[in-house]
Amino acid sequence: MERSQQVSEEKAKESARPVVMVVDDVADIRSFLHAWLEQHDYRVLEAEGGQKAIELAERERPDLILMDISMPGGDGLNATVQLREREGLRNVPVVVLSANGTEYYRAAALAAGCDEYLVKPLDPGKLEAALSRLLPAS
Repeated sequence: MERSQQVSEEKAKESARPVVMVVDDVADIRSFLHAWLEQHDYRVLEAEGGQKAIELAERERPDLILMDISMPGGDGLNATVQLREREGLRNVPVVVLSANGTEYYRAAALAAGCDEYLVKPLDPGKLEAALSRLLPAS
């Protein structure tokens, strides 16, 4: 196989992988999720706050967003509301990853437009199920 054909096939495979954006102000959580998602054949974007997430989502158009709620630089619920107001982003699934498991926060997240609410510490099986349910089959 020619080198240029091999490079083209690698680029096509890379672009076919779903893109997941991880939004969390804690670098260790972003790093853990980044590694886990890459092991499961996702491409990963990272943002450390809600406003940065909106800017990155507008530029990169992720297939799904994993969103923390409580962050400096724009909380996750406000960021989700803003994403839902943007034509090209309103249908991007948003999965909340929060340390707060109360029904109040769950209801607030769903009211803001989030599609799923997962509680930290994260159960990888629940994350995998949410990703499978919310992302179109490749």
